[in-house]
Amino acid sequence: MGKSFFVYDTSKAFSIFMKYNFAGSAQIKSCGYKTKFNIDNPELYDAFFFIINSVEDFILLKKSCGRLKNIFVSTPIKALEPKINHIDVEELIVFDYAQTKGEVLKEINNYLAIKRII
Repeated sequence: MGKSFFVYDTSKAFSIFMKYNFAGSAQIKSCGYKTKFNIDNPELYDAFFFIINSVEDFILLKKSCGRLKNIFVSTPIKALEPKINHIDVEELIVFDYAQTKGEVLKEINNYLAIKRII
């Protein structure tokens, strides 16, 4: 198991989804608390997943963008989608949170394959 993913999700539902679907192929580290959010060694992770549930989460994402690679991001909050879509970072991959779990998994796997992560 050589791959490693970092998941930031304050609702914890997406973290559980990632652990359920990728525990056999990647090491998953999750963080669900803004106060404990810290990525000391970003080079240890092959991909980062952010679920944006608030403006504070969005600010954390913006602060992190310059030092992270392969950032997957989504939000269940429609009002935050335009803000996310305006982040001009090559490493940012926006996926649709409103899809079914199967569609989300297929979309994530597709991007992971394109980026040659899996």
